Amino acid sequence: MSGQHIDGLEYHLDAGGELSGIVKMLGEGTATPASTTVALEAVDLPSSSSGTTPADDGSFTVKNFFAGRYRVRLNKKPAECYVKSVKLGGREVDLDAADLGAAAGALEIVVSRAGAQVDGIVLGADDKPMAGATVVLIPASGRISDYVSATTDYDGTFNAKGAAPGKYQVLAWEEIEPGAFLDPEFVKPFEAGAEGLSLEESGHAKVTLKAIPYSARTL
Repeated sequence: MSGQHIDGLEYHLDAGGELSGIVKMLGEGTATPASTTVALEAVDLPSSSSGTTPADDGSFTVKNFFAGRYRVRLNKKPAECYVKSVKLGGREVDLDAADLGAAAGALEIVVSRAGAQVDGIVLGADDKPMAGATVVLIPASGRISDYVSATTDYDGTFNAKGAAPGKYQVLAWEEIEPGAFLDPEFVKPFEAGAEGLSLEESGHAKVTLKAIPYSARTL
């Protein structure tokens, strides 16, 4: 019944735990860049996403942490870097759906400075360089963490850095809704015109792309 007080009712909010971890930088320089942050994006409950800034030695602690599945992201890392592996208590976990628990051990994020890069130029329908086009490296792995995107400069050139080793399809759009390229069904109609690449660590590829016109983006 509304409007009545209920005596003796207690409601408890469980406090989150702590998750400790470390970011290990491979290659020249072992210190974690000051701007870099660790972000844990909850897969099943976005409101519980959390993050923190590692110390110079890469160590970090996420407070008020709740166990669950998370996307492990390293934001504002150097452009040439990619996340090589993520381990929890010494066991490798999926970057896009890591099952994390505060009691399962420390989180180790290994970052390589040897990311591959792809550069080149994007041409419009008139075969002239196109500024402001979106270039996307679409990974055969399907992992969201492996996607790399770049925007063309005033002269139609681009430089996409920090790609993980693997196979990719490279496409360019005149204009595209943010994140639309993450949907395989959206990309499917354009795959025939994609540039296929196989990238290794520290690899460098150069391509010339024809921009997909805005009018064709939903075909």
